[in-house]
Amino acid sequence: DLSFIAAFPDYDRSHYFLDAMPCFYYYSGIEAETIDVGGRNSLDFAPTLLDYLDVSGENYFMGASLFLEPDTVSSPQEGLLPMDRIYFDGTNVAASGGSSVEAIEGADLSPYMDEIVDYVSVSRVPL
Repeated sequence: DLSFIAAFPDYDRSHYFLDAMPCFYYYSGIEAETIDVGGRNSLDFAPTLLDYLDVSGENYFMGASLFLEPDTVSSPQEGLLPMDRIYFDGTNVAASGGSSVEAIEGADLSPYMDEIVDYVSVSRVPL
């Protein structure tokens, strides 16, 4: 977005749709607190909002509600990051953690590809 670039010209935004995202909820009487969400990211915004609004049902988002404890979000395989920390833009795959976003490449990428393909594909049958 050009307005973002104009406001923050030195900010490196290597992954356009994945970034740190301040999020707050307000209602009368709430006390402010900071919550460490364990490296989860903007992919979790929609599931978090739906959870906050008490909308229940199947989660078709790649992310998960930030109200869930980080260790309850499922991973594709033992030892891999949960899918709510994985980013895929059609070409690049990255993972968020702490305060950084790192590319996933080479041999590290292959364990995640089945989950990514399942998520973004209607059918796994080649055309």
